[in-house]
Amino acid sequence: MNVIVHIDETNKWPTVLSNLSHLYEHWQQSHDDGIIELLVNGEAVTQVRQDADIDLTDLYRRGIDVAVCNNSLQ
Repeated sequence: MNVIVHIDETNKWPTVLSNLSHLYEHWQQSHDDGIIELLVNGEAVTQVRQDADIDLTDLYRRGIDVAVCNNSLQ
């Protein structure tokens, strides 16, 4: 199964990161296979820039893909 998690509001980061962590842990325990992707657009894009305070390192280590809307970046 593949899952896309979407975020577009900066105040939702704690919830989204927690949900991704729990989903990943569940998949590891149940040996599910698939792709988890985080789709970032709208105002939440400001938090994925290099100088932002949101750290996506753990997502990358776990193999969770992060897709950022190019229009929102501009």
